Amino acid sequence: MKGFLGKILRHATSAAASGAEAVHHALSAVSPGIYVASSSALVMDADNGEILYGKAENRPMYPASTTKVMTGLLICEYARTHGWNETVIMTGNAVHSIGQGSSNIGLKPGDCLTLRDCL
Repeated sequence: MKGFLGKILRHATSAAASGAEAVHHALSAVSPGIYVASSSALVMDADNGEILYGKAENRPMYPASTTKVMTGLLICEYARTHGWNETVIMTGNAVHSIGQGSSNIGLKPGDCLTLRDCL
């Protein structure tokens, strides 16, 4: 892996066995002064579940963009086998489950969109 992300991963991977403090030092070595601007963050070792870094990691947070990205990935995966012109029919449950004040495009039950338009 090349570039900045590759450097971080190489340093963080070699430091991961030593815990959060070593990961912080590894990140600082790659980019002095690096900081996490978000209100919360979590870095976890996927192999053993060890928390390598946490900032307000126990604070309840909505997944927000993660959900949007995952939905997009699932649509792309589905479209690979079914095509981008597959029709999606909006159900009453889907339309009415959108929370009050949430942004939406004003769909009604029975409205049809292609996968491409949904994405």
